[in-house]
Amino acid sequence: MRAYMIREFGASNADAARDLRALCSEILRNVGVSLEAGARLAEEWKSASRDQMLQLRRIKNMLTPLLPLRALLEGDDPAFQETRAWLELVPRLP
Repeated sequence: MRAYMIREFGASNADAARDLRALCSEILRNVGVSLEAGARLAEEWKSASRDQMLQLRRIKNMLTPLLPLRALLEGDDPAFQETRAWLELVPRLP
């Protein structure tokens, strides 16, 4: 819902529901694995255990709403940088 609001009404630091940095940070906190581990799992997902596949699907489901917001994830903010890196993995996730 928050990604939709940001896409439709723009990002705003003054509105918690439309704070893109806060949304990215929250998603990154809930991913559950490091970017490096996620990349390794993405490469080997076909032979991953059921639990690992479910985890990768959960990650993909959390990140997919951010794909239309890629253009807004500019700059050197660490949350934006890590989110951009995760978004590169989305097409390789199950």
